[in-house]
Amino acid sequence: MDDHFRQRLRHPWSAAARLRLVAGILAGVLTGGFAAWAY
Repeated sequence: MDDHFRQRLRHPWSAAARLRLVAGILAGVLTGGFAAWAY
């Protein structure tokens, strides 16, 4: 577990990419939900 955490800390770009992916999915869900709620 600690090894996995340390390995993830060694690659900050993967964490940033995962964060960007989650943010994109969240934005899509929010915009989709807002569009469905508006109509």
